[in-house]
Order: sequence, then C-alpha cells, then structure tokens
Amino acid sequence: MATVLCSASWFTWSRETYLIIQNRRFSPIDFITVRNVDSFDFEKGSGPREKFNGISIPAKRLVKRRLELNHWASNCPVTMDLNFNDGSKATFTINMKYALHESEAGFSYEAPFSMTYNKVGTTVVVIAGPN
Repeated sequence: MATVLCSASWFTWSRETYLIIQNRRFSPIDFITVRNVDSFDFEKGSGPREKFNGISIPAKRLVKRRLELNHWASNCPVTMDLNFNDGSKATFTINMKYALHESEAGFSYEAPFSMTYNKVGTTVVVIAGPN
C-alpha cells in the first residue's frame, strides 16, 4: 500500500484585491461594522472583518485595505454598516469577486444620501456622499 502525501496549501490559494471606502461627506464615519461575511471567502486574517471592522474615516477622506479572496470561493459578498458622526447611517453590499472580473458587483445600498461604486484594476471603490 502506497502512502500519498499532499499539501493542503492549494485550499487557501488567495487572490489580491483592494477595497477603498471614500467618505465624501462633511461628517466623519465614527465606526464601520462588517457583517454577512463567509470566512471561507477570504484568507484568514485578510478579510473585511479584520481590515475594516471598527475603523473610522474622517470627513472627505478614504481608507484603502488589501483583501485576500479565496480563489475557490464563487462569490465574496461583503456588507458594511457605516455610522456617521451626524447620526446618519448607511449600509452597502458588494461582491468582491467583481474586483477580479469574475462576477457582477451586486452593489446595493440604503442611505439618506447617494452612494456609488467603481473599479480600477483589482481595486473596488465605494463612495459615500456627497451630502
């Protein structure tokens, strides 16, 4: 009987992408809450929970973070709640596989102001505002 040794490293093969959240409003984002993320979709330690949960973004500024997507994941949706200093709230969802041209963006949002998205290379930009 032969023994076959195999490496499990291919299970965690990841793909480099970036997510930018741009705050074009006059009110700072006090904190971001990340939810509805499947841990299979992102490399351990390099997902949106680890990179965005609890951060703040000053008014008229942006934050860019690298997200490592699991190559084997068919979709990588992310939902984030943005809590602004003026008491307003916004929620958006986007599929990060869009950054790799492997899916539609699936972008949706709820907010008392406009929100849009764009893509440059493997970077997805989500824009909150202007007011």
